[in-house]
Amino acid sequence: MKDCYCHTCDKEFNSLGIARHRAMHRDRQEDCKITYKDGKTLKYKFSQVVKN
Repeated sequence: MKDCYCHTCDKEFNSLGIARHRAMHRDRQEDCKITYKDGKTLKYKFSQVVKN
């Protein structure tokens, strides 16, 4: 069952797949907004993270 949603990509994911999808945005340094199955919506500002 797909119970998580990436607003940035307009795609649904299961609770295991969303972690890898979020990491993909982090690797690309893209900001993203994700709603999790518990109803929480979080915005990630990966574009502001400085790579070492």
